[in-house]
Amino acid sequence: MSKLRLNGTTSGYTELSAADTAGNNTFVLPSADGSSGQVLSTDGSGNLSWATAASSSITQGNSSAAVIDTGSDGRFVVTTEGAEALRIDSSGNLGLNETSPSTFNDASTGGVNFVIGATGTGRGVLTFASEQTGGTDELLGVINFVDSDTTNAAKRGARIIGVRGSDANTAYLRFDTANSGAPVERMRITSTGLLYCPGVYNSTTGVGANVVVQSDGKIERSTSSAKYKTNVETLEDKYADALLGCRPVWYRSLCASDNPNHGFWGFIAEEVAAIDPRLVHWKTVEVSYDEKGSAVETPCNPEPEGVAYERFVPHLLNLIKRQHERIETLEAANTDLAARITALEAS
Repeated sequence: MSKLRLNGTTSGYTELSAADTAGNNTFVLPSADGSSGQVLSTDGSGNLSWATAASSSITQGNSSAAVIDTGSDGRFVVTTEGAEALRIDSSGNLGLNETSPSTFNDASTGGVNFVIGATGTGRGVLTFASEQTGGTDELLGVINFVDSDTTNAAKRGARIIGVRGSDANTAYLRFDTANSGAPVERMRITSTGLLYCPGVYNSTTGVGANVVVQSDGKIERSTSSAKYKTNVETLEDKYADALLGCRPVWYRSLCASDNPNHGFWGFIAEEVAAIDPRLVHWKTVEVSYDEKGSAVETPCNPEPEGVAYERFVPHLLNLIKRQHERIETLEAANTDLAARITALEAS
């Protein structure tokens, strides 16, 4: 075996050894240095040149999974039927049917970790994790719903955003939609479960309210059609007369969203419930949360929470109709009496 030794300028050496072969081998080196990450490649006739490293791939038919690294743009690519279906780029961005996944990132997030994995036992978890500096209203993760039209620079038409609250233990969800421009907030679910829809206030109607919020937070539509009623009976006078026992009051509200300096007119739910329990809204469940964050409803003793002012209408109409009948009777009697007096004066 022949050897070629190249001594270093100080100590040590580099040695090339030629394998024992029956024939002669001649290798021609390239005339210049290659680029970072390139390797020497032969044309089969001993001529060497610099070439981009071949990918490490698994191929079956027209589909493949390949690890590609040119020295500056390492990536993992999955191709199905000749078309790229998935890519993880050198920054860790995940693209599904997108060769440049970083273009879908919202720049205001400062980057996204997209994790699909299993946490715990028997659970598949999809996590959007973003390390933040600790400030309020920082984005934790964004789901974008976009048009594939590449001329749309924003590349998104609607989005759901997880946002950090006042501390690391609070967060809220924001729902944005676009209308001839960039998406803006349309609805928010706060860290305490409150629901805000800013646009609703500006969408007005002359129709009366028809929505009820139950004590478990369920939102339901209020109905009045006969098809939703059974055992219908005419209101008895005694129930309408009982309404006269209600005590009208003036008060200031202790509700967190009310101005503590403003005054209100109304009734006390407990007092109205004592007169007619059908004229108030009742709290019937306590809502708590289990270790998974799911809401748990526990029945509780019924507690009057609010006066159902709209239910006063049938009672008031009963009172008005009976008063109207009495007024008509009195007016008829008065007219008859006046006619008699006139007749007596004429005689």
